[in-house]
Formats: sequence, structure tokens, C-alpha cells
Amino acid sequence: IENAPATQPEPSPISKPKSKASSKSKSTSSTSVKKATVEKKDKGKSKEIRLKDMVFKKKEIRIPLVLPTEKEDFEQFWKVKPVAEARQYQLESLYAGGVNLYKYLDPQGWTDIFRLKETVFPHVVQSFYFNADVHTEKNLIISFVKGLELQLTPEVIGDILKIPCECTEIYGPLWYDALQVKKNDLILEMFTKKGLEAWKG
Repeated sequence: IENAPATQPEPSPISKPKSKASSKSKSTSSTSVKKATVEKKDKGKSKEIRLKDMVFKKKEIRIPLVLPTEKEDFEQFWKVKPVAEARQYQLESLYAGGVNLYKYLDPQGWTDIFRLKETVFPHVVQSFYFNADVHTEKNLIISFVKGLELQLTPEVIGDILKIPCECTEIYGPLWYDALQVKKNDLILEMFTKKGLEAWKG
């Protein structure tokens, strides 16, 4: 009778998972110990707040256009005054169409004014004139708009509008005589169909 070869018992399929469970249990236990240590260490301490994490809400302060005591006068007499809308002239296009404004603007240095393109806020303009104090002897206007003081002199206005402040100071209707221009002829030539036809002539 031949002896059967000795066979080794096969490993139980349950033994290997037990090893993993044991490892996982050790890992979980280690994490719990660390967490408990950190909690014990930080116990009694407030949470750190960094400046960059803080949110500051700015309080908006609205400044009126006019003083409350003068609001009634402003509403009744000044807020109803019309304010002209901003107007920009296309000088090149007008010239190409036969309307030459350069001959009036260039000699006085006013060409840049007619090219201005800005947004106009009517109530702000009205409040400026309402709050204005005119000092004729100093050629100075001082006004307040929403708490901001504005001082205007011919030099300041000239710098803003890019117009010269040198030469002779001419105000009002005097400049027509100084430049030898007739007011009615100028209006006829610049703003009527008859004048436009004469220009294209």
C-alpha cells in the first residue's frame, strides 16, 4: 500500500481579512488618540481670527446737495431751472459738409471746448450755482457740492476746459466788438439753413 503524500492544510480565507481589520483598528485608534491630544491641548483657547478673514461693512454716509434748512428754497426756485445737456460737435464732419467752425474757434482757442464729451448731472449743477458765492473783485467763485468746497478762478476754468487765460479779458457781449463780429450775422450763419447754404455757396 502506497503512502499518500502529506498535504498541508489550506489557509483559512477568514484569517487574512482579520489582519486588515486589526490594522484598521490600530489606525483608527491612533487617529483618535491624536485628535484627543489636540483637543486637550487647545482646550480653553479661543479660535484665532485673522484680519484678512474679517469682513468690514462700510457705513454709507449720504451728504445732501444743499443744507436741510435751504432745501425748500432749492426745490422751489433752483431745481426747476433747466440745465442744458452736454453737446459735442463733430467739427471734422461739419467741415467736410461745408460748415467751417474752425474760423471762429481757433482764433479764440475754443476748439477743445466744442470737442468735450462729458456726462451732466442736472441736480449737481443746480446745487453748485445755488451754493455759490461770487467774489467779483477776486474773479473767484466758491461753492459747495455734497460737502466738497470748489474754488473756481479763470485759471482753473481755463485748465479744465483747455482754453487760454492770457490776453485781454472780455466778458459778456463785448467780445463781438473786439473780434469785429456782428451777433445777428453770426447766429444767422451758424444756426440757420440760410447760413448753411451760404457756407456751402
